[in-house]
Amino acid sequence: MEYIDVFDINQNHLGREEIGKAHLESMWHKTFHCWIIRPNNKILFQLRSKDMRPCPDLLDTSAAGHLSAGETIEDGIREIKEELGINVDFNTLQEVGFYKHISNNSAKKGTYNKEFVYVYFLKDYTPLDEYIMQPEEVDGVYEVDIKDGFKLFNNEVEEISVYGFNRITKQLETISVSKDKFVKKADCYFNKLLIMAERFIKGEKYLGF
Repeated sequence: MEYIDVFDINQNHLGREEIGKAHLESMWHKTFHCWIIRPNNKILFQLRSKDMRPCPDLLDTSAAGHLSAGETIEDGIREIKEELGINVDFNTLQEVGFYKHISNNSAKKGTYNKEFVYVYFLKDYTPLDEYIMQPEEVDGVYEVDIKDGFKLFNNEVEEISVYGFNRITKQLETISVSKDKFVKKADCYFNKLLIMAERFIKGEKYLGF
């Protein structure tokens, strides 16, 4: 049974709770998100496993997860190792900032998942077919060109082409995806993310949501 730290809306620590109960009772908790920046102005998305709940078979954050009880934000780098099989020094990450995320809880009507999401960038040029993906969670990794991403999330085009590696077929491939292939985010999240990724690539300061 996994336990996580829970908080009030001002991030005052309230104690620890079993993760399922924390979700069902709409308790605030912390998550770690790392977006991997690839060569040629691309950003890496993971394809969630078909068996994952919620949001199976959708493109999502490069590597992400809950912080277990007692963990600090720095401990979140274990998610990168677990999901993609690469060892990362926390000091090589670039902090982007954090935001409050609230979404409907599909497990129980009328409850909400409430997260403080801490976001980081990492430059990593590992060949796509050399990531060691966690079978229970990740079915593939795909690169999204930042300019193509802007067009898609601003409804200028209905689909874009992405290049990646499918863990199931063990093949590198180019596929076409629409916005429906991505995990739904609120408040123009992907636009903000892509803007910050562009600034990061250019070496500009003042990243944040």
